Amino acid sequence: MIYPQVKPIKYRNPDYLTWIRSLPCLVCGCRHKSIACHVRREYWGAGGSTKSHDYCAIPLCHEHHTYENERKYGTDRKIAELLMEYIEMRRNR
Repeated sequence: MIYPQVKPIKYRNPDYLTWIRSLPCLVCGCRHKSIACHVRREYWGAGGSTKSHDYCAIPLCHEHHTYENERKYGTDRKIAELLMEYIEMRRNR
């Protein structure tokens, strides 16, 4: 018997992405042009041509939005720190 593959749920949060875009670039610190860069890791829901979850986004400027910079920066720890900071900010509102 063949079982159908279940598509994993992609966690999306536009408010979180807006907050990420308001932060300075993690590499150079420029504030005015950060974008939400979805770090591509299979264990965070990325695969094939799909983005990872929104909670795996980091602020990078256009110049530093490359796979090499994502790898170099040690994003696993930074993603956890950003998520905890966002949770604290939301809790204190």
